[in-house]
Amino acid sequence: MTGHLDMPEIRAELIRYYLRPDTLAAVEQVERPPAMEVFDPQTGNRIFRLQPQGQERLKIEIDMLARADLYYVADDMTDLAVAAGRSLPEWNITPSDIPSQNGFILFDKPVMVDVNKPGAPQEGYLTHITGFAWKISPGVEARVTDDDSSKRAVSHHPWPLLWVSTYADCHLGAVANREAGLMDDDDVRYWLSQPKFAFTSEAACFIGGGWPRKIGDPGSVFNLWGKTLLSAWLLMQQPLAVTTTAWPDRASRRRMAADGHSDPAPVRVITLRRASRAPSAGISDREYRHQWIVRGHWRQQPCGPGRQLRRPTWITPHIKGPEGAPMLGGEKVNAWVR
Repeated sequence: MTGHLDMPEIRAELIRYYLRPDTLAAVEQVERPPAMEVFDPQTGNRIFRLQPQGQERLKIEIDMLARADLYYVADDMTDLAVAAGRSLPEWNITPSDIPSQNGFILFDKPVMVDVNKPGAPQEGYLTHITGFAWKISPGVEARVTDDDSSKRAVSHHPWPLLWVSTYADCHLGAVANREAGLMDDDDVRYWLSQPKFAFTSEAACFIGGGWPRKIGDPGSVFNLWGKTLLSAWLLMQQPLAVTTTAWPDRASRRRMAADGHSDPAPVRVITLRRASRAPSAGISDREYRHQWIVRGHWRQQPCGPGRQLRRPTWITPHIKGPEGAPMLGGEKVNAWVR
């Protein structure tokens, strides 16, 4: 089982694995991935950004992990991030919405179980999405074209680019695929001998520039499990989240020191604050004669200079209406208060 105190060692193990000569040699055999679709923040036109491949791509991942602040999302906060992500509205992502320039986050349990697409490596295999790494890059070069043929000229865009890598739990996936009859015992032994986590897919979008986030491909990471990451970023900045800092224990520090890591980084642990009472029903000039249940939902809150920007804010489920009034749908309410 993985916990927040394991994260510094998980990061160190991944970097060691990605730097191994056999790993660097193996990635050179992988075909260049298709161009990544993003949108011009100013015009909204599609841009297909050529992705790095082979050792170049792996070195980007190594650098991203090495610079990352570490985050761990506890069980109850993971559930909320997944549930809230399903209804997350589009908004103009700004750097202030992202907790760190570089980050590596693991969730207490998988946020989604995906099935590898036809034609992909290990087609049909179950992939347990459990974490993400990200970085904010300065203006990047992107090929402006109507398709991904990469035959047009390169233009420079000054807006920062948010790059996200998706991480899967390979050990959990190996056991699940064996139970589903998709792997034999030899395959399972191989995967259990590898690092527990590995990056599997990636996505990017420009941030800022005055254009709302627009992800045209329904299959984009941002429109799938990436919404859980975006929700977690927003939720951890609200009062409903508690962020504590945890340091590796002595045994972990000794193991890392033996591997040349003398200064393990702390881990930010995100948990759900336990409410002591129901949220306030608010003030209104209207007179209500009933109470009713308000489901959890996102509200676009004004923010930024002159309150001209909007940031989704999660409103927790609560009861609205005058205290003591009858409940719509029934008189009796059993409340389980945290």
